[in-house]
Amino acid sequence: MIEQTNITIQNKLTKKIFYKLFLDRGVWYKQECDDRGKEIYFESSDGYWHKFEYDSRGNRIYYENSDGYWYKREYNDEGKQIYFENSEGYIKR
Repeated sequence: MIEQTNITIQNKLTKKIFYKLFLDRGVWYKQECDDRGKEIYFESSDGYWHKFEYDSRGNRIYYENSDGYWYKREYNDEGKQIYFENSEGYIKR
């Protein structure tokens, strides 16, 4: 019996999509990465997902998940975080 299968697909936009299938347990995971190899999306067979967005320098500027939690960040020209806000109402400047 096959316990695990890994599949990698690359689309026309150079985004990589990785699948891990655990056939004997009926579980799967999907991960999408951008052209720089940074994770932009994750999903699993239990319904959980999360996604990330990055600025042009590779700083993570947004996160959101299936539980409703999110945060966003801003950075200055030197790459220092200057703003943070999340779905729980926390703000840091």
